[in-house]
Amino acid sequence: MKKLVSFALAVVMVASLCVIPTTVSAKAKTKIYYNAVHIKGKSKAIAKINAELQKDKTKFLQSKNVKRINQYARNASSDMTYLCYANSKIMYNTKKVVSVKVVTHWFAGGVYNKNIYGLTFSKKTGEKLKFTDVSAQSRQAIKETIKEKLISQDNSLQGNIQNFNVKKLKFYLKDKNKAVICFAPYEVGYGGWARTVGMKSIY
Repeated sequence: MKKLVSFALAVVMVASLCVIPTTVSAKAKTKIYYNAVHIKGKSKAIAKINAELQKDKTKFLQSKNVKRINQYARNASSDMTYLCYANSKIMYNTKKVVSVKVVTHWFAGGVYNKNIYGLTFSKKTGEKLKFTDVSAQSRQAIKETIKEKLISQDNSLQGNIQNFNVKKLKFYLKDKNKAVICFAPYEVGYGGWARTVGMKSIY
């Protein structure tokens, strides 16, 4: 069985542009891409940020999920479309920081999984920021606030919330000094969808 693979990777200037290359087999189709953003600027810090965004794109396109989708398509017995793609968008951009939201989609005929995570950087140094860098709360206070907000969304999470590492929290910033913390599907509870919690940010 021959497969024709076409990848078109978008370079976007402070905005995202949807490009959907498609892999076609005799039986099934796959939609695989990472819609990237590119930050304007000539400083070393901006160059470092763009390199990190490129790294995230490469990591996604070379992930096990992409390999699995292609394998499922090769072995498909129907003409359904398998999905493994990501869209990124700049959510917050000031003189001090820039924050990008990434939404990924995965579908292989079973449960549809949607994940959300963020990449936030200092525009002065180009360094990727941790949530503790953008919050005025202590680590313990952050943890307790997140737990309270998750349980208020779904009380059944009471016994499922794990001991997460505050340093490794995924998040992005948005307007009105708000940060959105993101948990991957199944990370803190049942279901193939991401859960999010809004908290205050110092930016």
